[in-house]
Amino acid sequence: MWFDSTTGDHYKYPVSYYLEKLKNKVQRHQNFILPTIVEENFLNFQEVEEIKNKVIDLKYLWTYLDPVNGMDQSIPVRFLSQGMYSTIIKKYLEHVAFIKPVMAENFSFLYSKILSRIKEYFNIDTVFSEVNNYPGFHIFMLADGFKDGTYKFYNFHKDRFDLDLLGVSKGKIYSFVIPISLPKDNGALLYSENNLLLKKIPASDSEYNQLDYKVGMLGMWGSDIVHSIKPFQLSGDESRITVQFHVNLTEDQAIIFW
Repeated sequence: MWFDSTTGDHYKYPVSYYLEKLKNKVQRHQNFILPTIVEENFLNFQEVEEIKNKVIDLKYLWTYLDPVNGMDQSIPVRFLSQGMYSTIIKKYLEHVAFIKPVMAENFSFLYSKILSRIKEYFNIDTVFSEVNNYPGFHIFMLADGFKDGTYKFYNFHKDRFDLDLLGVSKGKIYSFVIPISLPKDNGALLYSENNLLLKKIPASDSEYNQLDYKVGMLGMWGSDIVHSIKPFQLSGDESRITVQFHVNLTEDQAIIFW
């Protein structure tokens, strides 16, 4: 037994015991699955066009990410249904209560298709999270007054979430993407197998591996993979729109959230 003079607590086992338990817990939840294409033609042309048109129709519900250093003002970052990472928990839950019924009404066929495919892929009971948003959209279009622009911003990160704050048991986290619209120079995800490589601006994109996107595909990667959108150019009415969501894979269930 040892005594913590800072908190006044007594512990039955030595510090090393608790550190090892914490280490094991972290390792259980780590996920280093490299980016891959789960299904090349998950959505057909007609489905993609229907989704894109609905996203545009719901423009009045888009939310914006405040620009940060390095972001080109010609291509702002916009969302239809915010992800858990994008704001503080209180505001996120308020947004969920408002936007979730709207998303269910407009994208029910998409969500049914996602639910079925994730259940098949993991071969486990699959549900949408009761407390999180349904899958949402990242939207990149030219701002008013611009005829062309370049999205130059690198944001290398890992997909980490404090699900405990929502009372949700955390398993391994997987991230998924479905491109709905891509510019002529296409779109891609940059990633690294070196999980210490979190450079804001790489010397060259060649320092990283790349998952090329194709409209309608279903892509996936593990939450501990360092990744970023690859910079791209837009002109005229071009856009880069993707469906985004995550899966919390526990021992007995796959929980889809955003």
